[in-house]
Amino acid sequence: MKAFCVFFIGFIIAACNTNPTPENIDARLRSVMLEYLYKSVNYDSANVKYGIEKLFYFDDKIRKHYICDFQVHMITKKGLDTTGNMRAYISEDFTKIDRTN
Repeated sequence: MKAFCVFFIGFIIAACNTNPTPENIDARLRSVMLEYLYKSVNYDSANVKYGIEKLFYFDDKIRKHYICDFQVHMITKKGLDTTGNMRAYISEDFTKIDRTN
């Protein structure tokens, strides 16, 4: 039983210290941005739907954030269907989003 506990704790420590892969970062940035967009409309997906078509990002190590360019597709309940570009700065811990345009 003690060996299992030591193995389990070691596994958790090793899992927490891994560097994220580019695929994980991409998926996390997309989900954080979608959360931000839906939060701005009070999570009302009946009136507007968002989808991220493309994402380009740069990891700015000096300022400790990701510089992201999103191509966002938006469809409203009234029939408006548009695609636009958005730029955002997302912190390395994915908690803070600053939109620039």
